[in-house]
Amino acid sequence: MLGVAWIAASLGALRDEESNALQQQRLTLTLFDLKEAIEADLALGFDLVDNPSLQARLDRALERDTELRAIDVASLAGHTLFSTDRGSVGEPLAPEVLAAARVPAHARRVWTTQVAGEPVIGIALQGPFGETAGLITSAYHREVTVAPGFQSTGVALLASLVVAVCGAAWAVQLLRRRQQAEAAEEARVLHDMSRASQGVGQRFEHCLMQVDESERVE
Repeated sequence: MLGVAWIAASLGALRDEESNALQQQRLTLTLFDLKEAIEADLALGFDLVDNPSLQARLDRALERDTELRAIDVASLAGHTLFSTDRGSVGEPLAPEVLAAARVPAHARRVWTTQVAGEPVIGIALQGPFGETAGLITSAYHREVTVAPGFQSTGVALLASLVVAVCGAAWAVQLLRRRQQAEAAEEARVLHDMSRASQGVGQRFEHCLMQVDESERVE
């Protein structure tokens, strides 16, 4: 039973891991599209803080992807310049986000972190001369891979499998007990037959002794 539960848990964890990896790849494509558009504006001479089309671009990206919860564009200092959550504009990014963004290995690659248990993905924005001009981040909803109906079906299948395994074990145990009882009965019968045979042999020897005694008397 424990083995079945372990297998089910392992398969579930593997399924969740693969699903989360696919989700992160999709969100990475969304961030790269925004990154390319913003960096193209920077190359044309627009300042990151004064880009007139950036807010609308973020809003459209959020509308297209329902998995995204918010998209932020921040300065190098970590202050939010644009956000789909208007209340976040001007606020500093979470310390976890800043720490992940400032890791040297993350300068030109997508990174992920968590803020209060919520996943956040981000990437640096490059200026026209390759310098880091800011960063773009997005908090997103972790994908739920198992629908309630499917989960219930899986639980029912697992329960059925456990019942089947337990039933098979009970049947094997019952058969073993029956075989042991039959073996014990056979041993008892053989023992009784052996004792009966010994009794017959003893009586036969007694008869022979009486015959010999009669012959000597005659």
